[in-house]
Amino acid sequence: MEERREMNEQRMMTKEELESRVPRLNSILKERQEDFALEYTQKPVNNGMRRGYMFKNDSPISMAVYQREDWGLMSDAQLADLLVDLARQFDVKEKSEEIAKTVNGILTDKDVLIHAYPILVSEENADRFEDDGIVFDRFLDFLVVYKLELADSNGNTGSVLLHQNQLDTYKIDRYLLQKAAFENLFNHLTYRTLAVDEIGHKMVVVIREDGEIGGAAGMVHPAVYDKLIKIFGTDKLIFLPSSVREFIVIPQEGSDIEMLLAAVHDINRSSVIEQERLTDNIYLMQQESGIHSHSLEVIRP
Repeated sequence: MEERREMNEQRMMTKEELESRVPRLNSILKERQEDFALEYTQKPVNNGMRRGYMFKNDSPISMAVYQREDWGLMSDAQLADLLVDLARQFDVKEKSEEIAKTVNGILTDKDVLIHAYPILVSEENADRFEDDGIVFDRFLDFLVVYKLELADSNGNTGSVLLHQNQLDTYKIDRYLLQKAAFENLFNHLTYRTLAVDEIGHKMVVVIREDGEIGGAAGMVHPAVYDKLIKIFGTDKLIFLPSSVREFIVIPQEGSDIEMLLAAVHDINRSSVIEQERLTDNIYLMQQESGIHSHSLEVIRP
């Protein structure tokens, strides 16, 4: 009886378990010719974390569904069936397009600035973003896009990439958007020490404390540089773009550039999903004369 209870025990899957199922589930969805794919997502609640999947399609809106305890007992085919049913109940594609069309009528200009956050993405997206009218700025070999993070009364979340027509509608100055978005990001960043070696060198990851994507955009913010200089006690640092979610920081002193470039390349191929991959480059930061004055040098393989 005890063995039977263990076999039938329901439990929440871990982040690693949910992520490991994404390729298999997306393969099933592709075979069935569904018009959406899945990405892992999470958000903090009550000192814990809700985990699940984001429905992704060609709409600028993303919608999420969070796991139930019985998901772990389902085969990939059964879970795919459930997610397809949920997508149809939500009318994911239709509702996403509807929300995208009506968001201008729901939000005010102040709402946009309150809910805007930056995301750092690969510059390879530039042509597609221009064609779609998505607002972006260039930073070194990256693009910075801006998303509105929205939630309903039930805690279901979604995000909308800002389009130029929305800035025109609200008469929002690009500088004000940048300023508000990066201030919002700065207030949600956390700095976690991953390791300290025998001579006291630190490795710190910069990530959003609420689990949302976009932590890597901290690489653009001078206030983040100042914070890191205080943490490390030096103004000569190296930024490693781990993914769109985060970046890793180490001191320049004692670092092997060639080894770091090789490590970034290998990790990008083995541990980062393609949609969240940034570059294989690393970035040398140091403070210049003047307040909030810093330089960032790109080092390519």
